Amino acid sequence: MRAANAVIGLWMLVSPFFWLHTRFQRLNAWVVGIVVVSAALAAGRGHRLGRTVNALLGAWLIISGLLPLGQRPSIVWNQVVCGFFLVLFATADSLRALRAQSGHP
Repeated sequence: MRAANAVIGLWMLVSPFFWLHTRFQRLNAWVVGIVVVSAALAAGRGHRLGRTVNALLGAWLIISGLLPLGQRPSIVWNQVVCGFFLVLFATADSLRALRAQSGHP
């Protein structure tokens, strides 16, 4: 899952080069991408904070994608989908552990 988050972070870094972003969208994608890759690497080394950071950044991508800032629809979808998967992948291990503790297979 951490590798998937790193791939999403890399995608956020390069996506502004594939279609036109507003200044906010471009800066948002680059900052989020850098932090997501860094957090995924930290999580890979066993730091739980990395997963938390990626989950929060995923939520931020969803929220920032839905803000009425004159954003282009393709960018909105990119941010919302990437944000959803960041949250999903960042919380998957915790959800799996919680499920195991509750006795469910």
